[in-house]
Parts: sequence; C-alpha cells; structure tokens
Amino acid sequence: MNIGSVIRKYRKEAGLTQEEMANRLGVTAPAVNKWENGNSNPDIELLAPIARLLRISLDTLMSFREGLTLSEIGDIVRQIDSMFETEEFEKVYEWALGRIKEYPNCNMLIWQIAVMLDARRTTGACTEPEKYDTQINLWYETALEDENEKIKHYAADSLFGFYLRKKEYAKAEEYLRYFSDHDPRKKLYLGRLYEEQGKTKEAYEILETALFCEHQTLISTYLSLIRLAMEEEDIEKAYILTEKMGVIAGTFAPGQHKDCSFPADTAGAENRVEGIYRAVEQILQTINGSYDFQKSEIFHHMKFCNPECSYAQDAETAVLHLAGRIGAGSWWIENKKRTCMNKIKLMSIMKKKPKAENLQSWSKTVERYAPDMYDLLYGIGRKDSLKKVDELHPELVLLLSATDGNLQEGRQMVKEIKQLSSRTMVFVVFDMLDDEEEVFGEYKEAGAYKCYTSPASMDALFHDMYVALNME
Repeated sequence: MNIGSVIRKYRKEAGLTQEEMANRLGVTAPAVNKWENGNSNPDIELLAPIARLLRISLDTLMSFREGLTLSEIGDIVRQIDSMFETEEFEKVYEWALGRIKEYPNCNMLIWQIAVMLDARRTTGACTEPEKYDTQINLWYETALEDENEKIKHYAADSLFGFYLRKKEYAKAEEYLRYFSDHDPRKKLYLGRLYEEQGKTKEAYEILETALFCEHQTLISTYLSLIRLAMEEEDIEKAYILTEKMGVIAGTFAPGQHKDCSFPADTAGAENRVEGIYRAVEQILQTINGSYDFQKSEIFHHMKFCNPECSYAQDAETAVLHLAGRIGAGSWWIENKKRTCMNKIKLMSIMKKKPKAENLQSWSKTVERYAPDMYDLLYGIGRKDSLKKVDELHPELVLLLSATDGNLQEGRQMVKEIKQLSSRTMVFVVFDMLDDEEEVFGEYKEAGAYKCYTSPASMDALFHDMYVALNME
C-alpha cells in the first residue's frame, strides 16, 4: 500500500475530511487529495506531523511493515483467543487494534481479528456490543477491497452476516453479488435472507433448488469415482461407492432404490462387476426420468423449468463409458446401446463404407481424444445417414470427408441434416480445399456449426466438440 492509501485509510478512521486535515497541517485540500490519489507525495518534513495527526507510527505511514505470513497471522489470532480467557473485551480489543495499526496493510489479519471480536461481542463477552459496530464494519470493508479474491470473499461473507443480524436485509443482499451463482452458499444465504424476512415460500424454493443441484453434483462425482475404481480394477471400492450412491439417490427419490442392494450371489469379482452395472443403471434410469422429482415432498416448492436436463444424458453416457472401459458382459452394453440411441452425442457420417482398419483407427482416435464422447453410430452415404439422423436426432454430427470434392453435395447434406434435426450441430472435416475461407463461409451459411481442413488438429476438433456439448 502506498503512502497515499495509508493517509486516506487513517484519515477516514480519524473522522477527518481532506480540508480539515489540510488545515491542521497548513497545506491545501487539493494537496491532500493528490497525496491520496498517488499523484504526489507529502514533503519529508510533513511526515512526522501527518503520523501524529493520524495517531500512527512513521513505520505504519511508510508501510515498512507491509504484511505477515499465514503462520504469523495464526500466532496473533491464537494470542487474542488466549487473552479472552483472562482479559476483558475492551483490553483485548485495544491490543488487537494495536496489531492492526502495526500491520495496516495485512487484510487477512484485519479480517480475522474483525471476525474474532465480532463473534465475542455477540456471544456475551462484551457489555456494549453495538459500540464496536462502526469499527468492525470498517475492518470488513477494508478486507473487501483486497485484490486477493479469497480475502474479498471472506469479507463479503462476514458483511452478509453482519447486516443480516442487524436486520438490514437490503444491505445484506448487496454482498451476495460477490458470490458466484454456481456457489451453493449463495442459494443457502438467500434462503436464510428470505426466512428472516418471513418469505417462507421463496426460502423453500431457493433451498430446494440448492439441494437438487447438489444432488446432481454428488451423483456425477460418485459416477466418476466408480469409473476410476473400475479402471484400476479395484472392484471392492467400486462396489462400496455404488452402494453409497444408491443411498444418496434413494434419499432424493424415496422408494425408488429399494432394490439397489446387491444380491448374495455377487460375492465373486465377475458377479460384482455385473451387480455394479445393474445398480448404476437403475439409479440412472431414475435420474433419466422414470421418477418425477416434482412429486417428491423434498422438492415440493421448487420450479422445474427444464425437466429434460442434459445432465441425465451425460450421466447415461458416463455409464456406457464405464461399461466399455471395463468390459462388462456384451448383453449389457448392447442392451444399453439399443435403449439410449436417442441420446447419442456423436454420429460420424462417411461418404462410403471405410475399410475395417480405417474404421478401427477412427474409433481409437475418438477413444484417445474424447473418452467420454461416444461415437456409437456411423452413417454410410447420404440416404442411410439422413435416415439415422431423422430417427435418432443426435446432438452432434461429424461429416467426415463427405464432400469428396463435391462441395455442392456436401452443403446440401448439411441443409438436410438441419431440416431433419434443427438442434443437431454439424461439424465438417474436408480433405483439401483451394479457398478455405470461402468454402467455410458457404457451409456455415448452410447450417454447419464449425469446419476444419484435414489433417485437422484432433485436439482442436474434439475440444470444440466438447465445448459445443457443454462437456468441459
């Protein structure tokens, strides 16, 4: 922190205006303004008078003691905590105030001291708790201005609680803007805010929404852990994780997972693998729509704006990937392929039937660059490909060398795909082009999502497909 920032900070704490400070020092108000904005520095002979006026040391004024390590901060915090065992609040407060003046630029220390004093004064350790409102609030606001996002977030959290206790609800809500919309605590705090204001319906809705979102996150996390365990051939761990996932799923969909427990004949490793797949499949059938969460008492107040959540499709694909990696019985994989083709993510269209070695090479490429993206279907030729697009409405179609020199035919193929399935994204890979920019423009006008020239960068191609499918 530069000297101007220090002057501004302690001038405000002293309750002085720039003009009042200027009068005391025998300078003009614009001069003080320039110091605080960093446009100029006070003359050396003014440093001692400024420090005395602001009641700080020259070390503090010159920021000689800029910051502290986390270990040093911890030592000070423990000392404050220890002092509360034997000293009155006022004495501890004065000692803590001295540490802040000693390290005025260490916002982590300022925030932690503010939290400790705030907590003690509201739990009976202080006879006049409101006397310290202004100072504690000022410390929180100081920490809120820190460049470190972590400290800023801590301060916003504390300020929300500060104003919630004082029933200044509008002010408390202002500090929630420092929380990401994806942070579950934002929904939790909004629920508390609504509850305090007597808005019971709104509180229920936001808290149920938070619960539902975390339920989805938990299931996805368990799926990933199960997959990792199976890839390491740790069947016992995968077995335990699947049991736990079933308990969570049953909590949110009561009565739907009573049959998720594994039968007695799953003692062998092979049978356990089959049991894991069956249990995961049952759980995902619930997520995928067999259970109406809107009928659950847990989510009675929540509004379901998009019942066909893409999360369910991602979860379905995750299980297929799980099965493919470990080599579950072919009956299971083939059955899943038949039952979830309408949820296919990637469909490859080729001009003509490729040689077996080329097809195998392409499958390995997909597995290498995008193990979570399933290339479950190939379309060979225009008629066969368009028929499958019309039946299955894949989320993404990859047109591989389908033009074969006939650019007009390729553009027509893109148009027909979009006419049959408007939501399908079409990626086109060309063998060779003379005027790449012009051709790409024509294909995008026809409805292509993105175009590439072979040999295209596989990393870039699959990265773009992942982004398009919201899979990153």
